[in-house]
Amino acid sequence: HLPREYNSFEGEIKKMISNLFGRGTVDVYCARKIRASAKQVALEINEDVAKLYVKSLKSLAKKLDLKDNLSLDIIVKLPELMTLKIQDKVTPQEKQKLMGLVEKSLKLCDTERIREAKALSEDIRKNLVKLQNFVDQCEKLREQVNGELAKKFEERLKNLGTGSEVDPVRIAQEVMIQIDRSDINEELSRLAEHIQAYLKLISDSKSYGKKMDFYAQELL
Repeated sequence: HLPREYNSFEGEIKKMISNLFGRGTVDVYCARKIRASAKQVALEINEDVAKLYVKSLKSLAKKLDLKDNLSLDIIVKLPELMTLKIQDKVTPQEKQKLMGLVEKSLKLCDTERIREAKALSEDIRKNLVKLQNFVDQCEKLREQVNGELAKKFEERLKNLGTGSEVDPVRIAQEVMIQIDRSDINEELSRLAEHIQAYLKLISDSKSYGKKMDFYAQELL
């Protein structure tokens, strides 16, 4: 967001930003205020036009036999006589000052971003370690739970018998099918894999925002 006088520098500033920030949105606001002491405003008087006005008006007064009472307050009101100019040209020194301030601001922003990233990555790392501990506990309980489920399925299938001898092979097959459906081994394996992948990403200095978003959804 630049003032009109700096529009020609937009490409250079964008390049400075892209060299430092790989993703996300960066807004840069720049204001330009002229000092009161600066000689930025000038009033130009077209003397040739003024002389032409005076000469022509005097000639007209003479022809019309009018009194020549021309005064300065009359002359200054005539059109095209004065032009107010604002010196808005950007000097090389001003451009250098601008670019220096933009670079300084970007570096300060990057320093703050790194500080925040370290705090966030440490917090994420702690949560991932806790989650891995939960996965390890679930893995230990999985075999025990599967054994208990097998007993419950087997008893339920036997109770559904018609009084005749129930085929033990058939019972075993049905139990295995039910256990396979309820087993969480695949989920635990994928969860552990995603945790390790996420830990690797936050340990890298490169930008992996989109991948981190993906793994966050998978973890959830």
